This record gives sequence, structure tokens and C-alpha cells, in this order.
Amino acid sequence: MTLSGLLNQGTGDEYAIDLAYTTNKATSGDDYGLRITQTDTASPGTSYLAWMGVGAVSKFNVDNAGAVTTAGALTIAG
Repeated sequence: MTLSGLLNQGTGDEYAIDLAYTTNKATSGDDYGLRITQTDTASPGTSYLAWMGVGAVSKFNVDNAGAVTTAGALTIAG
């Protein structure tokens, strides 16, 4: 699956993807904002569970072993 778009408004905020949801659980069970499951059976190179970058330059990634790599400082707020 490939998702692509163009953000080109002159003013205001724009989002390529905006995920919003409400959780209202009455009983037991988990809920996830985003859940990604990867199965790596035979890859010749590194498989990345998550990769984020600007252009082709990686800024943040998580490989299939769970190792996190960042370029520069990583700030998590919330």
C-alpha cells in the first residue's frame, strides 16, 4: 500500500494523515491508537518496523530487533 499526497496550501495547518479516535470502553480489553505488526520471514537486509525521515535521510527508525535509532535529539511529549 502506498499513500501519497500534496500539501500546498498557502496558510494554515495541513496533514498528510490525521488519525483521531475516541475510546469509550465499558468492559475489559486493550485499545490502540496505532498498532503495527510485522512478520519478517526472510529479508536480505534490515527490516524496519518504523522508518521516518526527511527525503531519503532517516531521522528515526525501529528495526525488527527493536533497536531505536535517532538523528539528533529525540523529544517525546504527551
